[in-house]
Amino acid sequence: MKPSQKLSFLQLTLSVLCGLAMAVHRNTGPSGAAQAIVAAVAVVTLILCGWFASRLQEKKAWAAAQPDKLHFGLLATAGFLYLASGAVFLYLASTAGFAFQQQTSALLRMIYLLFVGFCGVACGAATLARLSSRDQSKTAGVCAIVPVFFHSLLLLVLYRNNADNPTLSQFGYEIVVFAAALLGAYGACGGRFENKRRIFHKIFCSLGLAFVTQELLTALLQPEAFFAVPGLSLGVLLVLPACWMLLASGLLYHRNFERDLVEAPQPESSDKERSAEETSSHLSSDQ
Repeated sequence: MKPSQKLSFLQLTLSVLCGLAMAVHRNTGPSGAAQAIVAAVAVVTLILCGWFASRLQEKKAWAAAQPDKLHFGLLATAGFLYLASGAVFLYLASTAGFAFQQQTSALLRMIYLLFVGFCGVACGAATLARLSSRDQSKTAGVCAIVPVFFHSLLLLVLYRNNADNPTLSQFGYEIVVFAAALLGAYGACGGRFENKRRIFHKIFCSLGLAFVTQELLTALLQPEAFFAVPGLSLGVLLVLPACWMLLASGLLYHRNFERDLVEAPQPESSDKERSAEETSSHLSSDQ
């Protein structure tokens, strides 16, 4: 295993541990300011560790790791889970079973679900399409943008569903989780298009992984509290592990982040240059 891969695995492990700590405190400890303090400590820890890891990687100039079976396995699992979530949203649209607010009309509820469902199916198809080119073509880069749009839509729907709720504690944590998932989805694909903010890309992936891990554990430990939040359903529950797989693959393999650290091969000399060198060598030998 290359040093860059070891460093990425350490960042992944730290993100999961921070998410586990937040989940344990959220489900067993006091609520309110204590939860905010624990989350803030986790965020600061991940930011500092991500910054240190990025600087270390640049200083050591470690070669980039090529995508492997683990990366493709994470992408494939994420794609199928996104497809499953889209199918669930479409099924809920057909039965009008989504828990929107009571004043929202059934027609508007169905339109919301149809749109989210089709976007979820498109997100899964785009994620799976990245496997055809081993996630290294321009088409794969375009497909990597689709999850960013899908998670933006989920964040808007969740906020719209709770906008009139005066009790922020009932849905505020979920808003933060889906905002972090959106940042993580951006970080997983951002390195394909820019290098100026490459340090932030892996930091965003780490933050998204931590909060998604926390929300997944909360949904498993207290499913009644998870589904009690308006806007959360079985479809969203399938989106969370899909997002986790996507962010893990983006953290372990980040294309442009290390591209400029790999030494480029020296270009071969042209035929004219070679002939000129041969001529000069012959002249010097004749003299």
